[in-house]
Amino acid sequence: MLRTGYAADDSDAATPPDNDPGSANDDDNGEADDPPIQNATLTLLVTPLAGGTALKAPTATSYPIGTRVTLTATPEAGYLWVGWQGDASGTANPLTVTLSGDAVITARFVEQPVNLDLTVEPAAAGLIVASPREPYFYGDEVTLTAQANRGYRFVAYSGAVVSTTAVASLTLIEDTAVTARFQSVPVVTGPANVVGNVPFELEISYLWGSTAGSNDRLELEESTSSVSAGFTVVDRSNPGERPAQAQSTLVRPVGIYHYRVRAFTNTGVSPYSDVWTVIRLAGPKRVRIVNDLPNNSSGGNDWGRLNQLVRVRIASTAQQALSDGNAERLVGPDTVCNILQTDSIAPGSFREFDTAAMPRAYAVAIEAGFWGAYNTSVSQTCWTRQKTMVTNCAGQCCTTKTGTLSIIEHDIDTFEVKASLLLAPYTWTNSAFCQ
Repeated sequence: MLRTGYAADDSDAATPPDNDPGSANDDDNGEADDPPIQNATLTLLVTPLAGGTALKAPTATSYPIGTRVTLTATPEAGYLWVGWQGDASGTANPLTVTLSGDAVITARFVEQPVNLDLTVEPAAAGLIVASPREPYFYGDEVTLTAQANRGYRFVAYSGAVVSTTAVASLTLIEDTAVTARFQSVPVVTGPANVVGNVPFELEISYLWGSTAGSNDRLELEESTSSVSAGFTVVDRSNPGERPAQAQSTLVRPVGIYHYRVRAFTNTGVSPYSDVWTVIRLAGPKRVRIVNDLPNNSSGGNDWGRLNQLVRVRIASTAQQALSDGNAERLVGPDTVCNILQTDSIAPGSFREFDTAAMPRAYAVAIEAGFWGAYNTSVSQTCWTRQKTMVTNCAGQCCTTKTGTLSIIEHDIDTFEVKASLLLAPYTWTNSAFCQ
């Protein structure tokens, strides 16, 4: 027990007689012995053990009753002093106690809390993710990750952390403030894959500053070599327009294309956007036959008579394409003599045929002429029977002209063949009917 004073002196109180002269309370002269001195133990504890130290002065294992002992608590780094508990209380430090009996006293400490203040500039640009989350205490290790919103890019940390890396770590030993700074950058997005020879559209956005300039513009760059080199400008906005949203429509052959955007402002040039990659895939292989032959008979030109229809035949070889019997027509067999509806092309028109089932190399035969009613008297193929013979033509008369083109597997979706290219050698005037 502890006490702050001493018991009152009772020396005048009556003393019972000593009826036993041989008692241990008598000395040799018959006088009583002094009472033995009583000791007390003082046990000093610390909680938590790592929180600090507690010392007593004087230092001893036990003390005579009535001894005054001074206790001193010292927190370790990262801990705060709370107070005494057990056979003493309060927050006085040092604390002096007077022992009146055995005592157990505990010095209490707590971990030191630390505040972490995170700020983003500009406020809408992104956020900082801290791991682990609060609360924090002295010595905690915290990892910060800066995450940019669309249209922004992380630039740097400032304050307790100085770094241009989005992921950074720090040890908290006091109240700490960190600011993440972001910068506005253009954004370009679009389709990841484009199938076939069709236009595709890239979407471009940028958060312009408050001060406009007459030369403010966006520039779209393209590279076919890599995501970091070989870029050239392929589109740009009009100076001074400052579009928050813009589109660029492109058509490209089969290949891989990389795109990036940057903004030009009155205060300088923005960083490049992240690179957007478009993979242009081949669509179904097709061949397009165009009847671009003249269609008039003025000036003595007999095109107007011959170019009523153009017939198309596609086969593995040019020789087979020229033969009614061997031609592998994509539009079906010519067994019903319905040439006008199956494989013919009117002047100024075109037709496309899917060649996916054709061999790697194939041939196209184009035959130009004009046809009348089906002539059942001609004992030949349907194709021959459809031809209308040209009158007043002496000898063996040819009423059509034919040209062929051999095609080896093409890397574009639609391979275009113009009739005028295949039939260019023919003059098609007058005597050209009969050769």
